[in-house]
Formats: sequence, structure tokens, C-alpha cells
Amino acid sequence: MSRALFCGYGWAARTLWRPALRDVGFVEFGALDSFVPAEDLRAAGADRVHDDLSSVRKGDYDVAVVATPNRSHVDLAVGLLERGIPTVVEKPVCLRLDDVNRMREAAGRGDVPLLRSRSTHYEPHLVSYLHQVRALSSARPVRLSIAWTRAQGLPRSRWLTRASHAGAGSSIDLGWHLLECVFEVTGWTPLSLTASEFIGGAGDEGRASWHGAEEYDAAEPVDVDVAADLRFDQKGGDVRIRTAWVSVREGDEVVIDASLEEGHVRLVTLFGTSPSSSSTAYVETESAGGAVRSRLPSRRPGDAHTRMVADYVAEGFSAARLGQSWEQLEMLAGATESIVSHHARWRAAEAQG
Repeated sequence: MSRALFCGYGWAARTLWRPALRDVGFVEFGALDSFVPAEDLRAAGADRVHDDLSSVRKGDYDVAVVATPNRSHVDLAVGLLERGIPTVVEKPVCLRLDDVNRMREAAGRGDVPLLRSRSTHYEPHLVSYLHQVRALSSARPVRLSIAWTRAQGLPRSRWLTRASHAGAGSSIDLGWHLLECVFEVTGWTPLSLTASEFIGGAGDEGRASWHGAEEYDAAEPVDVDVAADLRFDQKGGDVRIRTAWVSVREGDEVVIDASLEEGHVRLVTLFGTSPSSSSTAYVETESAGGAVRSRLPSRRPGDAHTRMVADYVAEGFSAARLGQSWEQLEMLAGATESIVSHHARWRAAEAQG
């Protein structure tokens, strides 16, 4: 296993996937990116360049990674799966529940797995947090609140800031990660979106630049949410997800609060690749025995993604061995479809003034 195809050759492919795959023995990389000239793809390290999927054949690659604008994920994944190429899709895997059926049928025809990229599963601070939650109670939390707040994190790229490409803004970009976290904490029980609040950011100048790979799309106004507050019901349990690309914070932060009948467990940390954390990571548990706060060791930005790739390769990209299922993707897609639907209604109301 040594050959990978990247559909989309942006910063995620070049700075996360390619180095991690090299570390575990991959030596040949193909690229398919209709927005980047072939000579630029080769200059950026692509050994083979494809104009489209028509030149990709079964057996050409051991795995394909889809890291393109959100709305193009499913068509590319279906084409790759039908060609018998195991496929990993970056978040959000899809925006609609019907998309899951399309990909499942394609995977069946190609007899290969579809995997979702889920680096949060490998975040060491989340793993520590889950241990504390399980130690306090085996029951699902009565209330769960998860927030990912960035200080100046409005992306440069129109792929994330235009609804025609992304579907929604921070509520999907950060929200998909947090949905994964919800299910890590509560178990795989469907979510029902009951209320939503979105904040727009047209004209906002606070654009993130730490990746240094996206072209600044100054002519493309932001028409998605830059912050969102989402409330779900989970079989009687309350789940709240808050996301923000921009805020008055000095740094970025992820906070998870789980309220259980036996007590309360809180995590303060940061996920992903941003180095801009303003907090010391810790887990705090409150119960009848009092409150205990444990400081967590420092984390290297992007390390969870590296661990994820190494695990995927070690397990042969087997969905079963990696604990992934179509039923899980259905729950993620169902929640995401609801977010996108609420977001569309909010955009329509904003347009009407």
C-alpha cells in the first residue's frame, strides 16, 4: 500500500494528508484539482495529475482522499468508490441524508469502503475527557454543551465562505467536528435540531491566514454564518453546539460540558491545526465528592490528524476495524441536513431584510 490520490490539492492534502501518508510508507501521489493548473500541481509534489475521474482506473491507487469544496464531496466519492478505490472524505462528508445512500450503493458496486476523516476521535484531550465522563457515569448526559470559538478565524477561501460551495459556514466547518464529539460522548443516538441562531459576517475583515495556502477571495462576499448556536434533542437529552469563526477572544478554544445525574465534567482545550490557544487545557470533574481539576499535557497542532492517518493505514482502511459504520454517517448527515436547511431559511430571511 503506497499510492494515494488526492481529489483537491489544497492545504489539507498538502500539509496534513501527504506528510502523514509519507511517514507510513506512501511514495506515489496523484492529484485531481480543477481549480489548480497541472504544472502547479506537479510543482507542489504531485507525481500524476488527472483532469477528471475519467483517467482514473481501478488499481491505480490504494486509497483516495476527497478534500474539495463541500458540495463536490459526494459526486467525487461515488465516482471513486465505483472504480473500486477505497475512499476517505474530509469533513463534512456530505450535506444530505440521501447522499449516504448514494455512497453506500457505490461502495457496494465497487466492493470497497468509504471512511470519514474524523481527527477529533484521536485528540488526546478528548480521549482523557471521555475517560472521566465514563468514570463518573455510564448513562448518557442529561445536558451536553460543546463550543468551538475562534478569535480571528474567518477563512480566506470562498470554498468555506460561500453557501453555493459550503452549504453553511462555521456551523458546518467547525460544527461537523463537534457533532462527532457529541456522538463520542453520548453514544450513537440520533439528534433532532429544535432551534438555531446564525450570525452573518458579510464584510468582515478578520480572515484567518495560518494555513497560508488559500487565495484571498476579496471579490466574494461572505454569505454564510460566522457564528451559530444550535440546539438539539437527543431522546430527551439536551445538546447545544456553538461555533464561531470570529469573536472577542484573544485565542481559540474548545469547551465541552457534560451534565450527568452523578455530576458534571468539563473539558477546556483546542482541536485541529490552529496554534492560537489562549487557555491551559484541563478536565474538571464535579461530583458529590467535590471538584477535581486535572491539567492536561500540551498538544501539537495537527497531531491528531497524523495519528488518524497512521491508524487508517495500519487497519488497512477497514471501516469495521476502525469502528465506522453507515449508520453513524446517517446520523451525522441527518443532523447536518437540518443545519443546512435552517441556515438556508436564515439566509432567505436575511435577504428579505
